[in-house]
This record gives sequence, C-alpha cells and structure tokens, in this order.
Amino acid sequence: MPISTLSPAEITRYSRHLTLEGWGREAQERVKSSRALIVGAGGLGSTAALHLMAAGVGALRLVDNSRINLADLGRQLLFREQDLGKAKAAVAEQRLKDLNSFTLVESMVKVLSPHNVSRLTSDCQVLVDATNNSPAGLLLNQAAAKLNLPLVFARVWNMDGFLRPGRGSVGTPLIFSRQQFSFHRKAFATKLPVSNLPGP
Repeated sequence: MPISTLSPAEITRYSRHLTLEGWGREAQERVKSSRALIVGAGGLGSTAALHLMAAGVGALRLVDNSRINLADLGRQLLFREQDLGKAKAAVAEQRLKDLNSFTLVESMVKVLSPHNVSRLTSDCQVLVDATNNSPAGLLLNQAAAKLNLPLVFARVWNMDGFLRPGRGSVGTPLIFSRQQFSFHRKAFATKLPVSNLPGP
C-alpha cells in the first residue's frame, strides 16, 4: 500500500502514539499504510484485531469460518450473548468498524486453504496466525516465506501463552515441526485458557 498521510482527526486520535519517543508521525503513517491478515477470530485473533485497530492499522483482513458459542464468551472479548450462533468473522467485522472508522475491515467466513491462501495474503504487510489449526499454520508459514512477510505466531493453552514474531521458512514451519504443531493443537483443544487470564 502507498504511504498514507494522517487526517487532522487521526492526528488527534493517535496523539498519544505520536508523542512516544522513537515513534512519531512517520511511523504512524506507515501503520496506516499497512494491511494485516489475521487467521482465526477466537481469543487470540479477536484480541490481536482489537489492538491493531486501536493502533491505527490501515486495513485488516480477518479469516475464520466458525460460529460463536456460549463457551467462547468467557475469553473472546469481541462477542456478546446476542451473537450466539453467528459467524465470528462477520460479527467481528461490525464490532471492529465501530471501534475505528479509519480502518478498512474485511471479514472472510471461510477456511484458509491451499486454494485461497495466495489471494488472502495478497497486499498484506504482516500475517498473524491465531489458529489452533496445524494445516493453516503451515500454509501461513509458507506464504510468509514466499512473500518475505513477517509472521506472528501465537498460541495459548491452559494458563500459558506463546508469542513469536518472525518470518516464514521455506519448506518447514516457522516455529514447530508438524509433530509439534499437532501436539500443541491437541493441548489447545483440550486445555483451553481460563477466561482471559493469560492476558491479551
């Protein structure tokens, strides 16, 4: 995306950011000029989306094919009781638009697959893997390696969390082997975090 200048309203909105030492207007305009892809709109993905919106990212693409259930509400802060049964990505899109009208939000109610990963990662400057899905994680890793993009990988299980920014590696996962991906997927599925205690 080309570098975008801040409007007077954005300068006011992000005034605390602009006064940070080592940040400033140029850095904020780079954030505004960026598109992020988040795959997974659960506890990790929804929290990452909230923070990216508050930070002033220019565009956010959110991919998730699941629906909201009652057990999600203890840890997935974008959703409400009236959202039960609805698609997470679609509900998240509206909530995020309400948070920051300066950010373009796209939601995709679908599964990341070999058939759509190129299209979904196109024009993005950062990829966020917030899934508990080994195949999706491997696809994002391969896309990050191919496009030379930063990939943020995160998992939460039980009371523990793991966050690792980096870049994809050709032919192998960024962080874990296939066996380790499968292990952590199983751990995540059977030992979900208690509320949002691990933190955003």
